[in-house]
Parts: sequence; structure tokens; C-alpha cells
Amino acid sequence: MPPKNKGKIKKVMKEAEVLRKDIARQALMVKEEWKAKLQVLKNDLAEEQDVKKAIHSDMTRQYKTMRADMDLRVHQLEIEISHLQQQLTSCQQQLARTQEEKLQIIREKDSTIKELQSKIDNMETEYEAILHVSSCVR
Repeated sequence: MPPKNKGKIKKVMKEAEVLRKDIARQALMVKEEWKAKLQVLKNDLAEEQDVKKAIHSDMTRQYKTMRADMDLRVHQLEIEISHLQQQLTSCQQQLARTQEEKLQIIREKDSTIKELQSKIDNMETEYEAILHVSSCVR
């Protein structure tokens, strides 16, 4: 090979080497960019998972609190129902006693009225007899 061609070959090889190094450098830069992007995405994913876990924990806590409050309210209402049922039973018994007492008083008054009416009738009869005897005696 002539020396002229040798110089061209060296120059082409040198340019090829520079181009190869430039491509390798660019490939490393792109690789580093993608690595950084991947790390950002991993960090974002981890953050989102932490947020999801925190939300889940908070909702679970709220549910348990609501459930405990609801159970307490149900228990209080059951106690109130029991108390009101006892009061109702007591009131119904008192009403029954009062109605029975009322009927007894009415019976006693009716009996007294009958007795008094009977006495009045007897007295009327006696007065009529007295009047009759006194009118006959004259």
C-alpha cells in the first residue's frame, strides 16, 4: 500500500475510533438518564405505595372507630328499650289496678245507692203508712 493510502486509512480509523468513542459516550449518557428516570419512577412508586398504605390504615382506623361507636350506641339503645319496656309494663299494671279500683268504687257506689234507694223506699212506705193511719184516726 502506498503511504498516501496508509495515511487515509489511519485518518479513517482515527475518525472511526472517535466516532465509536462518541457513540459509546452518548450511550453511557443515555443509560445514565434512563437509570435516573427509573430511579425517579421507583421512588414515585414507593411514595404512592406508602400513601396507599397510610390511607388504608387511616380508613381501617376510622372504620373500627365508627364500628365501636355504633356498637356502643346499639348497646345504649338496647338498654333504653329495656328500661322503656319495664316502664311500659309498670304503667300497664298500674292502669289495670286503677281500672279495677275504679270498677270497685263504682260497684260500691252502686251498692250504696241501692241501699239508700231501698231505705228511701222503706221510709216512703212507712210515711205512707203513718199518713194513712193518721188520716184514718181522725
